[in-house]
Amino acid sequence: MLHKLRTKLKWLRILALLVAMHNVMLAEIVTEARKAVLPTLPSRTEPRSPQAPAAPPAREPQPYQTGLDKSYYQWSNDDLAYLMERRLWHFSGGVSTGWSYEDNINLGSADGQNKKLGSSSFVVSPNFALSYGPNSWGLGGNLSYGASFQSFLKDGIDDSFNQSIGFSLSWTGAKTRATFSTGYSAMDGGDLDVGDRVQRNVLSGSFGLSYEYSEKTSFSIGYSTGLLDYSGALFNSDSSNFSAAMDYRVTAKTTMGLGVGYGFTRVDGGVDYDTYDINLRTNWAATSRLKVNATLGAQQVESPGFSQVTPVYNVGINYDILGDGKTSANLSTYRSYHASAQLRNQAYWSNGVVVSASRQIGSRTQFLLALGYEFADYSATAAGVTATREDSFYYIRPQISIALTTHAGISLYYQYSKDDSTGFGASSFESNSVGVMANLSF
Repeated sequence: MLHKLRTKLKWLRILALLVAMHNVMLAEIVTEARKAVLPTLPSRTEPRSPQAPAAPPAREPQPYQTGLDKSYYQWSNDDLAYLMERRLWHFSGGVSTGWSYEDNINLGSADGQNKKLGSSSFVVSPNFALSYGPNSWGLGGNLSYGASFQSFLKDGIDDSFNQSIGFSLSWTGAKTRATFSTGYSAMDGGDLDVGDRVQRNVLSGSFGLSYEYSEKTSFSIGYSTGLLDYSGALFNSDSSNFSAAMDYRVTAKTTMGLGVGYGFTRVDGGVDYDTYDINLRTNWAATSRLKVNATLGAQQVESPGFSQVTPVYNVGINYDILGDGKTSANLSTYRSYHASAQLRNQAYWSNGVVVSASRQIGSRTQFLLALGYEFADYSATAAGVTATREDSFYYIRPQISIALTTHAGISLYYQYSKDDSTGFGASSFESNSVGVMANLSF
């Protein structure tokens, strides 16, 4: 009996060594992956879309989690101890299909050259995600894909096909964490800056590295890049941004940091410009029900013959109203800089606020109400250019989602949107849309 026990312990030791070798190999893979980094398209260079954020699906895929009794194994003998975490693959996916009607697909106006076009349509949207983890330490990864095919019933309106694919890797050590992500999206829909339905491709990537210097102090660096490619006679652009920051944990609930950044944007057929940033940021868990994260700073924009300094910010507040996890409210406000795809040698400051509230009724029904407002103020990026365009865009979107089973649900929504645009290149519009979608997840 003692001999058999020693034999089993011997094989456990060998198994543990094999796992340790496996983790070393994973670290080498991550090192190689970091040599060819394409980093994430900053939010300030994304095209503006007239669609409000949709409500989260009735059942959103979550990373696979297991209890300690199943995901950890520990064996100790003399001065040798091993702690091994089981790595698992997880696949999730789903498909949504339904009907919708929109009375202004191309963001036209009644008295403009771009006439309003409305139509009913059928929509089919499959998606999947493949993840490797849990990633509390070591290597983690995720591959996701989503597509949406929209078939319009009215003659003369082209069907649309949208798709996006994303890939991310992360490596977490005792004090160091490295992240890499890249993505591609092909979109066909309305764009507020262009003022029409347009096809556009977005390629993005990002890389980040953080180091925990002490229990309270950490340092991080990051790089991101993005490419916007439009169909038609529009101005494509690509941008790159570098950042560095130091964060300090003031209390168990509050973290504060200081960050700096540099970026450059290259515009096809237009004047290029550089940006310089400095900001303060904080992450504050005020209570178990109230959480605040904010970045406040200043940005200098420079191009040949032009220079401007202006404040920038991004603030998010989440509040669990009743403390039961069923009723919540979110507020976010932002100010960011974007190159115009329509107006040559012009860019715009996007100033916005979004408020949303959700309420879970019973165990199957969720109601969501979202309201948003954005003011876009256009400015010149080159000497001798006069920019006069201003946009005031707002929307309201109520939605109700009902979970029929664990894996199936149905959603109904309505959205009203309006853009009051003035100045050279103005493009005002007003639209209504309504739809019903059936969702299946697995």
